[in-house]
Amino acid sequence: MKISKDKKLCEEYIGKHPVISISLKGINAASYEAAFELTVKTLKGAVQKAGFLKMSDKLDEDEKKEYRAILDENMSEATLFWSLKNLSELLEKHYETKVILLIDEYDVPIAKASSHQYYPQMLEILKVMMSTALKDNPGLCFAVVTGCLQIAKESIFTGLN
Repeated sequence: MKISKDKKLCEEYIGKHPVISISLKGINAASYEAAFELTVKTLKGAVQKAGFLKMSDKLDEDEKKEYRAILDENMSEATLFWSLKNLSELLEKHYETKVILLIDEYDVPIAKASSHQYYPQMLEILKVMMSTALKDNPGLCFAVVTGCLQIAKESIFTGLN
């Protein structure tokens, strides 16, 4: 990767911050219900990588309960909306440093939703989830969000400035 040639950047960040990495490529469904379930499973997969948080001596019992809630496959929309922000805050507290968030292929669920008539619902989920994770998140060092679709006026990024 070209980024690895930037020595200053690498020295500043590599190995110094916890990283949450998630790909939304697998959220490819013909119905909103299936897309919601796939979104939950995708997030759960990213959250499970931080299983050590269940036993962290730096988190209190309420924070550990919050972590377990974002592992629940029957989570509510509200829990889903706040899952990435909550995870980043828990990791920040555990590691005592801010988190880097990498979100790949954010646009796949939106494109699939558009072709299967549940676009407004999926747009709302990703908009709120991204807003809580990216905007005013005290646990976040920085985030990188990638996709291949052109960002339109009506996108998940509306209002994140």
